[in-house]
Amino acid sequence: MGQRPQQVADAFGVSYWVILRLLKRTAPKLLPKQQPSLSEAQADEARALLAAGWSLRKVGRRFGVSYGAIWRLIQRERAGNPTQQSEGTKAGGETG
Repeated sequence: MGQRPQQVADAFGVSYWVILRLLKRTAPKLLPKQQPSLSEAQADEARALLAAGWSLRKVGRRFGVSYGAIWRLIQRERAGNPTQQSEGTKAGGETG
């Protein structure tokens, strides 16, 4: 095989996610390796670095994860805090 899922998707004109779903069903051992998650101590340090002004990308590089992983860490924290509302949510809980 030797090709990345994105290369296969491009060759067949389908999305990356179609290829991942097919791999999951037929050949799970060929799935790309998931990036390691942060330990609680690393998550605490990541939060501190962000508070100190580090960028998401810089924090992600420090821990060997994507900036998206750091962003999701922050989003999960905000979602768990009922006093903060997400953007686009009105005071009555309606979106739009």
